[in-house]
Amino acid sequence: MKWIVDLRDPWTDIYYYNLFYPTIISKIIDSRYELNVLELADRIITIGESLKDLFLSKARGLERKTEVIPNGYDDEDFEGVSGSSPDIFTVSYIGTLSDAYPLGGLMKGLARLRENGIDFRLRFVGFVSEKQKALILSVLKEADVDFIRYVDHTSAIRYMLGSSMLLLIIPDHSSSKTIVTGKLFEYLATESL
Repeated sequence: MKWIVDLRDPWTDIYYYNLFYPTIISKIIDSRYELNVLELADRIITIGESLKDLFLSKARGLERKTEVIPNGYDDEDFEGVSGSSPDIFTVSYIGTLSDAYPLGGLMKGLARLRENGIDFRLRFVGFVSEKQKALILSVLKEADVDFIRYVDHTSAIRYMLGSSMLLLIIPDHSSSKTIVTGKLFEYLATESL
């Protein structure tokens, strides 16, 4: 039997790894598991060249058995789903927004729009940390922001299609260059509909 490993994110280098407060022993064990998987797998699949390079840097001989299959989207997910044009310029972010995601630049830009009298709505669909909510609401009025909890995938696509602009934010971390989120491809797919 062949062992094909699909690694879609960094393992010990993922941006939130240290938020678990791993002990030195835990870090050693995790690194050994990661190395064992990389060395023992018959094939390794990952989603981008930068993530592939990260894994290749961890062990010798991985080049010959590692392939990149980029993220994408499924056309069927968009069949029969339609969005409506918003009545006000609506910027939407779909997904998780933890404390690791930088919002400073966005908040400055939106504050400038508000100062210039430009109306807009900022919409978050998915989990938003309490700290991020507080930051957003310290700059914008509650009436200008929608926080919508988790929704099913079809509803998430409907929100994408019902936006004027889609917002992509990735964590501010040294491993961020390895992040090629599947959300990006769904965002692109909404433009073609």
